[in-house]
Amino acid sequence: MSPKVSDHILERLRVWDVEYVFGYLGDGINGLLSAWGRAENHPAFVQARHEEMAAFEAVGYTKFSGRTGVCAATSGPGAIHLLNGLHDAKLDHVPVTALVGQTDRSAMSGSYQQEVDLLSLFKDVAAEYCQMVTVPEQLPNVLDRALRTAAARRTVTAVIVPADVQELDYSPPEHAFKMVPSNNRDLNQVTWEMRAMQGAPSFLPSQELPDVDYAAFARTLDLAAARAIAPEDVSSGWQHALDADRPFLLELRTDPAVPPIPPHASWDQIQAAAASVLRGDNDRPAMVRQGFKAKLQELLPSFGGRHGRH
Repeated sequence: MSPKVSDHILERLRVWDVEYVFGYLGDGINGLLSAWGRAENHPAFVQARHEEMAAFEAVGYTKFSGRTGVCAATSGPGAIHLLNGLHDAKLDHVPVTALVGQTDRSAMSGSYQQEVDLLSLFKDVAAEYCQMVTVPEQLPNVLDRALRTAAARRTVTAVIVPADVQELDYSPPEHAFKMVPSNNRDLNQVTWEMRAMQGAPSFLPSQELPDVDYAAFARTLDLAAARAIAPEDVSSGWQHALDADRPFLLELRTDPAVPPIPPHASWDQIQAAAASVLRGDNDRPAMVRQGFKAKLQELLPSFGGRHGRH
């Protein structure tokens, strides 16, 4: 039997070493309750008298244990009852994550019985992080971020899971999280906008940035990363990124002198950019060199090692 989304939620709670979940039953979380039965009540489900008490119990547990509290409730009125306890947690800077059910996705926005817009309901008390899971692939990222945010910022977070989503077979995300920042110590687009729109040369005090090693910082977060400084580093960097088994950051050190002039640039804009060179742009030698090189590559496809069709 394939694990359900609800099974995976409890599995992630165990990974985060959550001992107890304080809650009150309701049809909006029937899928989670079934998963608790399959998980032999681990983490332990602590039944409260009502949802408001469940939230307060999570707050009390957190205050005495120092661990992140977790509470659970159904949709509609059940979710509303959580608010008093969650606001207590927020004002006392206590980390609590609320797991909340919701009506089936197909019934949303159709005036379904006891339907409440939960994202709007929790946007104040869980302002730091409040998300609704609509497909299995959003997990584990959404739940992990909720627990991490609650603990790191000592605040309230909320994860809303519609009833039908809880019953879906879990499947991990197929997409890969890749990020490619272009770092050239220059607010490059702003720089070239000033050149093209105002004919103004680069003003270094406003546009020169500190040299940040994004790849090194990513590694401190236990991400995979690489930094491409030279053109020959790009191919291997992409290969490492595509082969990575975790989120990967590929940092590209680009040349700020390369003009990002699009095909639709007007003649006036091109003239203005040229005027900025004549007015003493700090990077004018490289601008002329790179601009000439780019135009030559455009006109002669074989330039620079490329071969056009014959």
